[in-house]
Amino acid sequence: RISCTAHTTTSNFKLAAVAPSLRALLALVPGRKLEHIEGYGLLDAEEAALLKQAGGNEEVAAVPAVGATPEQTEAVEAGPAAAQGGSQPKKGAVSRVKGRVAWRFAGHVCFGTLLPAQETKTHCYARTHKGNTKTLTKGGASWWLV
Repeated sequence: RISCTAHTTTSNFKLAAVAPSLRALLALVPGRKLEHIEGYGLLDAEEAALLKQAGGNEEVAAVPAVGATPEQTEAVEAGPAAAQGGSQPKKGAVSRVKGRVAWRFAGHVCFGTLLPAQETKTHCYARTHKGNTKTLTKGGASWWLV
């Protein structure tokens, strides 16, 4: 069996079930082989053969480099606001913008209506469908005009 530990939880897996996933994991680390895995020497011949049948013994090509993460202002410009045609009011000025807004919360997109009378230099405020007031920070990447 193979055991995986994360924080205080340990999960045990059958070798046959985890062999294909282990191959994919090794593909992410260039130059690594099955023999480099901690505890590989403790496997008997049958278990080692089972892992090698999954095709995890050969070296893999290097993973291409990932580009730099864009700055927050670039992300806002290229984010949902740009795709949907809306943009935020400028930070440092009160523009009294009206209309509908959307924001991300807990992996969901929520909607509301801006409250132009409450706008400040740093924040906008929106009324939710439940009647609550949502504070939206100007310049933040998590909200946009709809």
